[in-house]
Amino acid sequence: MEYLYALIYSKDDYSLEEASKAFVEMYVLCDVSDIILNYFDSKSFIKENKHLMLEENESKIIILSNYDFEDFDFIKGE
Repeated sequence: MEYLYALIYSKDDYSLEEASKAFVEMYVLCDVSDIILNYFDSKSFIKENKHLMLEENESKIIILSNYDFEDFDFIKGE
């Protein structure tokens, strides 16, 4: 499958958990409190979401999608 959109996080700045949480906070659960974000398993959400792909290498964490991150509802799948 070919992905059109990618977000890249540097491992110098983010752990896998921090990058996942940052993505979810910005593009999935934009308007919720930090309390909800702290209990939400962002990494599992990304790994299990059929519209997203999570990849990691030595220096980067990459989140890929066929859909525009800002215009797609990853929870509803539309």
